Amino acid sequence: MQAAEINTNLNSSKGTAAWVNRPGDHSFDTIDEVLAHTEKTRDKSFISESPLEHLGVMTTGNSLRPGADDLYVTKDGMAARFNNYSFGQFCSIIGARASEWRKFPAALAQVPLTWLAQNGERKDVKLLLSQEDVAEVECRAVNSSSYGRIWNHDLVKAVKDHVDPAAWKVPQDIAFHLKKGFITANDCKVFVFLVNEANPVVVEGLPPLYRGFYAWNSEVGDGTCGIAEFLLNKVCANRAMVGTTSFHELNIRHTSGAPDRWMRDAVPSLHSYVNASTARTAEMLQASRTKKVAKDEKGALEWLQNRGFAAPLAKAALESAREESRGADPNSSPYSVWNIIQGLTAEAREKMNNDDRVDLERQAGKLMKAAA
Repeated sequence: MQAAEINTNLNSSKGTAAWVNRPGDHSFDTIDEVLAHTEKTRDKSFISESPLEHLGVMTTGNSLRPGADDLYVTKDGMAARFNNYSFGQFCSIIGARASEWRKFPAALAQVPLTWLAQNGERKDVKLLLSQEDVAEVECRAVNSSSYGRIWNHDLVKAVKDHVDPAAWKVPQDIAFHLKKGFITANDCKVFVFLVNEANPVVVEGLPPLYRGFYAWNSEVGDGTCGIAEFLLNKVCANRAMVGTTSFHELNIRHTSGAPDRWMRDAVPSLHSYVNASTARTAEMLQASRTKKVAKDEKGALEWLQNRGFAAPLAKAALESAREESRGADPNSSPYSVWNIIQGLTAEAREKMNNDDRVDLERQAGKLMKAAA
């Protein structure tokens, strides 16, 4: 399908301004479910290439209330509704700050944004568009002309084809609301978290921890395609990205056919990872359990802030760390490296989108170096 063939009859906003408000994740119980979802998303998507100066911005509403009306990118008589992510990409390309423009009513933003697109640097872009229904087209991404796309469906299919489903599963025996973050797709990324429960890591004073891996991809351009290890605390569904083996993480650039080749390379590492001795991991965890970063809350707050955690998050994480230590390891200090990591990953569970959750979990996992 070509963009020029679409005759879009625009209606006023359906009550949500997609360019302002980011939606929550779609959550799935199985690989097959997310495979079907990503296939459907790919099949209704198409790419339209264009010089940037041929694009415009419009809205069908006239409200002066920020966030009341949708914004659309226009090209040759076609209009496609921005979502939150694609609007951010578009602003970055034209040299605008998306966070500031989201404070404006759509009716006031459309003219200056069009001017910036048509009078700035000359460049070609790729629009990733999705035919939502007969009268609605969504703009999912605005990429540079050189961007090489890996479809989320290809990544999920590679996981399904190359990983033993009898060994690698969505974690069992945890509450449904905690399980929701293990297979997700959103406007930016797809995530698949799988756990092997056959060979847990056992450390005195801690609940059993289970080795797992997670795979991710962004077909809209929000980062790489990759796979990495993690440890799961099933008691509270905390995920620790602590990097306990040489496997740790593999990344791949967006090039044709990459997911399949990458998964074939990754699978041997995955099996070595889960079947290796747990002794080194247990040693690292024991050290993190006994190593205190501070004597009191004030010192722990300063320690976290010095490592890039904002004060409100640091304070909330320490409170969660106290709760985690009382429940799972009552004889340990809430200011131990491990309990602070658990406090941060507990805060990460509250994130609406899995990519935001993973970002915080990975940042927390880096603190394990403090126990070395």
